[in-house]
Amino acid sequence: MTEVRSHAASRAAGEAAQHYRTALATGRATLDADELARLLAAADLHTTTAPADAIELSIRVHATREFGLVLSAGAGGLDGALDPANFARDRAAVHAAVELTDGEDFLERFRRTIAWQRITALAARRGVQPPDAALARLFEAALQLAAGGLPDAPGAQAALQELALDCACDGEAVRVVAARCSVGAPPPLRVARPIHKIDRLLHPERIGIVGASASGMNFGRIILRNLLGSGCAPERLCVIRPGGGEIDGVACIENLAAIEGKLDLLIVAVAADAVYPLVDEIIAAGTVEAVMLIPGGLGETAKSR
Repeated sequence: MTEVRSHAASRAAGEAAQHYRTALATGRATLDADELARLLAAADLHTTTAPADAIELSIRVHATREFGLVLSAGAGGLDGALDPANFARDRAAVHAAVELTDGEDFLERFRRTIAWQRITALAARRGVQPPDAALARLFEAALQLAAGGLPDAPGAQAALQELALDCACDGEAVRVVAARCSVGAPPPLRVARPIHKIDRLLHPERIGIVGASASGMNFGRIILRNLLGSGCAPERLCVIRPGGGEIDGVACIENLAAIEGKLDLLIVAVAADAVYPLVDEIIAAGTVEAVMLIPGGLGETAKSR
């Protein structure tokens, strides 16, 4: 049974990859209706009319910069628009990297959502069992189609950007009502991870800090004082901060590009919304071997949620 399932998954991924390549080769970023029908059929799916009083679901595979393709599922329709503002993140919808989950695993995640509670309540009202198996198969089908558009697959000619499945559940069965799919060119392959730099991360000789305040005691300043208090000589440290001068006897450097040579470790203690542009600056400067990010405002405290 496992071999049969694996063969079916490989076949679906292969057919999906062909559809993605065909669309991109003809200069289109989206699949047309016929292509969508054939794409869904590759994973034994098809669209149909939503039953009356059904619960709307949204299942989506989308490309992300950080995690590659991500599978998401939650309430659809009007509920899908309102739920994120009214419930915690993993209650409105759940997410997982495509390459790190499967249908059964993702179903376990989905059971945390309000959408799942609505499905089970509707199933109980109608005296039937919740459609666990149907949901797991649907999640697995989405993963199979996503596998055909992995952006970093060897020899990939097209990358999946988004596969959206609008679904409806009557408490007993789950149906795909509509689908949308967009593709794009594969991004440049990532550079191999520099494993040899781990030693510099764990045993840094030169350390820089971004985010240390000269006038107050913020996280960056606390980290700086902890390093000094642990015996790290000020000459081994620097603070990246416009204006020059010193903080606690440690020299301040105007920006990353002004660093002479390379830092073994850069400790970043800034607000979450400053992380992305700062990472781009770090890459462009090329003066840092390893980075430790300690951003604030990512939901680690009640105030930052």
